[in-house]
This record gives sequence, C-alpha cells and structure tokens, in this order.
Amino acid sequence: MQKTRMVLLLAALAAVVLMPAQALAQGRASNSYLAGFSVGIGGASDSEPDSGFDNTSFQGLFSVRIDNTSLWGVRLGQIDMDFEGGGGGELLYLTVAGEYLYQGNFYESGLFIGLGAYDLSVDGAEDGTALGINLGVTGYFPVTENWSIVTELSGHYADLDEMQFFGMVHVGAAWRF
Repeated sequence: MQKTRMVLLLAALAAVVLMPAQALAQGRASNSYLAGFSVGIGGASDSEPDSGFDNTSFQGLFSVRIDNTSLWGVRLGQIDMDFEGGGGGELLYLTVAGEYLYQGNFYESGLFIGLGAYDLSVDGAEDGTALGINLGVTGYFPVTENWSIVTELSGHYADLDEMQFFGMVHVGAAWRF
C-alpha cells in the first residue's frame, strides 16, 4: 500500500507543479489559482458490510482558472470508513477534473467531471486500486477578495472489489492567488 500511496502523492505533486507552469505560459493574471482544504462526510452506497455515509472525510484542492468560466483541478482526499458490525478501512483518492463555472450575484457555482485513482485499504490490508470517474457540484462564497468558503457534493465510481459507488459532502476554505 505504501507504494500505491507514493505513486498517488507523486502524481499530485506533478500536477501541482505542472499546472501553474502551463497557466503562466498562457499569461494568466493574478487570482488564477485556487488552493483549498475541506472536511466532510461520505461513504459507499454498495459496501458489504454497510459503511453508511457518516464517515469522516477530508480533501485538498488545487485548481487553475483556464478562462472566465472554467477551471482545471486536482483533488487529493481520504474517507475513513467504519463498517457496520465492526472493522474499518480508508479510501485514498486522487482526481483530475474540469469544472465549468457559473457566476451568481454573491457566489460562484461549478459543475465538474473527471477521472480518478482510488486506493482502498480495509483493516490495514491493501484491498485494491482502481481507476474511476467522478462528478460533482461546488459552491464558492467569497469572504474577502482572496478567501472563499467552499462547498462540494461529489459522486465517484471505481471498480473496487468491496465497493464501487462513493459519495461525499465537503465544506472548507479556499485561497485564490
């Protein structure tokens, strides 16, 4: 499992390093980048035994504004699962997604879809790694010129043996620079 985590973390690092370079090459102005952290709850709808949707979750986000209505972003997160009847596990994920934005009067909302890599560990044993897809909706509520409150509802599919469908709700903060 350590090898899988290392690959996921190196991929996230490469994305964080390469996305700003790509945006700078296009001559982006300030506030083209968004970095955030959020906490929430989530779970799997088809796990046996049932994990429920009240498991703690956290996620980091880094995005680059491509134009006025779209972002390209990377999310790295984890769900700590507690299964009915005892036992636990964790799902580590890394997603890359495009996000279409809609500008409201006092907020900005988004709809994203992308690809992900998922690593599931149940009771300390590595149970599987799979590629998958994700989609979701976001809300960005400005507090200052650079800081926003971020909300997110996301769904994920990955062809893991123990479970395939995941859902999460997150709330956090993001900094535009």
